[in-house]
Amino acid sequence: MESPPTAPATTGSTSVLTSARSGKAGHTLITLVLLAVGLLAATQAMPSFLAQLVQWGAIPRYTRRQRSLRPPRPLGERDRAGLSGTDLYRGAHAGTVPVTLYKGVFDAIPDRIVGYVSDDEVIRYHRVVSEPSGQRYLHDLASTIDTMTDDPDDRARIAVSVVQHLDYDTARAAGTYYGVRCPYETLHLGRGVCSDKSVLLAALLRDLGFGVALLRFDAECHMAVGIRCPDGYDYLGTGYAFAEGTTPSIITDADGDYVGAGRLVSAPKVIPIAEGQAFASIANEDRDAAEWNELRGTGPVLDAYHYERWQALSREYDILPETG
Repeated sequence: MESPPTAPATTGSTSVLTSARSGKAGHTLITLVLLAVGLLAATQAMPSFLAQLVQWGAIPRYTRRQRSLRPPRPLGERDRAGLSGTDLYRGAHAGTVPVTLYKGVFDAIPDRIVGYVSDDEVIRYHRVVSEPSGQRYLHDLASTIDTMTDDPDDRARIAVSVVQHLDYDTARAAGTYYGVRCPYETLHLGRGVCSDKSVLLAALLRDLGFGVALLRFDAECHMAVGIRCPDGYDYLGTGYAFAEGTTPSIITDADGDYVGAGRLVSAPKVIPIAEGQAFASIANEDRDAAEWNELRGTGPVLDAYHYERWQALSREYDILPETG
């Protein structure tokens, strides 16, 4: 066990040694105090001295930058600032809808999974339409459309036109694929099959405040969008007007021919997406769609008046000429 410390012996030599150590300690303490005082004085004088050197140009001047308070942006902004397409105001005003798309947001979207086995169909499609990663940017696009016109129905026309003018993904349609792309995926890629484009259009119309549903035609392997409308203009008693998303066409016109399916003859499965306002002025589209289909059924040769009407409707709704 270690012995406790003991007092030093009281011999003369030890006393002299102790006295010498005490003297050295005293000198050391005085030296440290003087150094501390000098350092304090130098520290207080340093800012003015450095400022003088900066003024003389002896050292460069540095300015501290403020940190940016802007929110972080997703990485990998894609160089795509607008969606081309006819806005479809009455009078056929063509233009573009500005939108900024981000690859970082696209990459953050999870794998395309429509839902879980236990979910019913409505829940599965709601999960796709409302995929959270891209919701903010879909809202931004809807807000942009909202500022383009004071007429709510014209906003719906713009949204329909934007989606119709995205490319149809023929390669995806010809291949074997699973699930439906989320709205931001289709928007970012700029293309999609009927279900992809219908989901995107439904999301935009929902954000614009319209009542909207998906119309799924199982027999024809097709999907379109239903927009809430006044009585008498709904499609086959569904309560919604028919809106095609795959190609430019007139709202309410469901008489087109679809590749591999022909015309739609089956009753659709209605998948409600959102409650909202009705497309109040849809009588205009209904009248034009009826005239368009009458002209298409007249035959390959039209007289001057009817050919002029065919051209006018084709321009107004940006419908591409049909080829044989």
